[in-house]
Amino acid sequence: MAETQVVIIAHNDLDGIAAASVIYRALKLRGAKIKLLYSQPHSIEKILLMASKPKLPSKIYVVDIAFNESAKEKLLNSLKELAKRNVKIVWIDHHPSTIRFARELKESGVEVHVASTLSVAPIVRKIFLEKTDDPEFYEKILMLGEAGDRARTLRQNKALSEIYESVSFALEEDPMDFELRQHLTRLWGEKKQLIDDLIALKAEKGKKRYDEIVSVAQNHVIADTSKLKILDMTGKTMKGFSGRLAVETVEKEGKVVAVMLRSGYDEMVVVLRVPKSLNINAGELARELGLKLNGSGGGHPKAAAVRLPISKKMDVVKLLLQKVG
Repeated sequence: MAETQVVIIAHNDLDGIAAASVIYRALKLRGAKIKLLYSQPHSIEKILLMASKPKLPSKIYVVDIAFNESAKEKLLNSLKELAKRNVKIVWIDHHPSTIRFARELKESGVEVHVASTLSVAPIVRKIFLEKTDDPEFYEKILMLGEAGDRARTLRQNKALSEIYESVSFALEEDPMDFELRQHLTRLWGEKKQLIDDLIALKAEKGKKRYDEIVSVAQNHVIADTSKLKILDMTGKTMKGFSGRLAVETVEKEGKVVAVMLRSGYDEMVVVLRVPKSLNINAGELARELGLKLNGSGGGHPKAAAVRLPISKKMDVVKLLLQKVG
């Protein structure tokens, strides 16, 4: 039986968009009318409200979005209200916070699909890949998503690796460009096309901007030890390049990297990346920073982030130096 109205709320990064595209295709084949929205963990409650207007959908898929434990009660209450109004909610995710709160989500009427994986792609692959009409194409899309979360390397597949570079630069050029994210989801989910002129144009612009960021990043180092480097980029327009900058710095220097960026007038985000060689859990570190400094954070053992008042900048530096050394 066809679903009349479905909303997919996906994380606005490559892994989330790739997963959303596969789900989109599988549902379209069943006759669903689909609305696409994108979110980050801190804004999911607001996006759920948007998903309910102008009229309630029959089903909402929340894809690749970590449970926001700093707003636990409000979020669970919102989910309960939607369930009471006969909206079926399906939460598909791989983040530790969602796994921790899976029981509470289920008790709130949510169907939960979680696994402790580096990317959401394995979960979506298991549930939806064979429900598409072209598993070979959509396997490539999921591989791109895995590469986006550093869960897979594409070095042995030159053609797909080049697509990955273009798509990731295009998305990072403006993380708030939701029209581009809808365009890409439909490009993959409807047209079954890996790339087009718009994505290529955005990618070119993104690469140029990232080169500019790299050229000035070393002028913004505020702490540098044998295990830790902190970059204060709060005075720079970072777009969506903080994660890439952190990862490339980790790969180059083999130490924990924290990149600070402004995310509002009085708010900042600290992006954390940890090399495989160090026994430091980035997710737990981000969570601790959030709890101690009036913010919210979390993530995976080697990749995490925390959102904090910008007034806590030097407190972050002090705590990171204490914890990492």
